[in-house]
Amino acid sequence: GRRFERYSIGRNVEGTDVRVWSFRDITARFQAERLLRDSELRYRLLFEQNAAGVCVTTTEGAIVDYNMTFATMLGYARPDLEGVNLGDLYARPKERNELATLLFDCRALNSVEIELKRKDGSNAWLLQNLVLVGDGADARIHTTLVDISDRKRAEEQIEFHAYHDVLTG
Repeated sequence: GRRFERYSIGRNVEGTDVRVWSFRDITARFQAERLLRDSELRYRLLFEQNAAGVCVTTTEGAIVDYNMTFATMLGYARPDLEGVNLGDLYARPKERNELATLLFDCRALNSVEIELKRKDGSNAWLLQNLVLVGDGADARIHTTLVDISDRKRAEEQIEFHAYHDVLTG
């Protein structure tokens, strides 16, 4: 059950051409590669099949990868968001810059409520968690988002009824 790699080198020894063979056990490398493929598959399944929207961006906000849930909650088809800057989808663009500044300081933000623009022009309230992964030019921001628009509408309705008469408005 072990795997070996063989190398062959041509040599001239005492006027005669010979071939020198060497062998190396690569079983551990094959096992590590298989485990890495399995890990990538598990990650990809969690990413694509997640009930929450998942989006990966550069530190400047360019969308690198996202799942279908993220696209659907904003009313887009899968390829529509490729090359889009997430900052352009914020209902209040300054909010993205403030969150980025906070994220660079602490590297993770949890339960942040934001409002993003949907494709149809309406806004969606989302609860997001952000994690800064990596450093420098290779750094990425991994974001998970849950649509809380229904909850926000209910809160607004409760607040309205708290300050307004039901009969006369």
